[in-house]
Amino acid sequence: MKWGMDIVGKLPVTPRGKVFMLVMTDYFSKWIKAEAFVQLNGQAESSNKIIVNNLKKRLDKKKGRWAEELPFILWADRTTSKVATGQTPYSLVFGTKAVIPTKVVIPTARYLLQDQENNDKILAQDLDTIDELRDLAKIRIAAH
Repeated sequence: MKWGMDIVGKLPVTPRGKVFMLVMTDYFSKWIKAEAFVQLNGQAESSNKIIVNNLKKRLDKKKGRWAEELPFILWADRTTSKVATGQTPYSLVFGTKAVIPTKVVIPTARYLLQDQENNDKILAQDLDTIDELRDLAKIRIAAH
């Protein structure tokens, strides 16, 4: 497992005085962990610049609200398929597809027809096949 780390900032000041964002990226799954901070010492290793720059572009549009928007932007990134792996970071980390929050609030027929027993079987199957999913992603990365 290999992680990259970067500090993004100085961003617009939030109401709580936060101006920096620490971003860590898992190189394999492209899972991003990010948090807002008031101050940092300015030293960091370089991370995946494309991912960090994309996050920074999205957050710059939010001006002083970027810290509040960060969890939503991370959720969107984690549930979006990546070209290199053909999978979402969420599925590579947890072994199953994420349920979009709006599908819980406004249920679809597919969501309503799920029962606990059937859901448990599907989750168990997903966990049994996660190694295959990750191996396919590794092969795709190598080919990419």
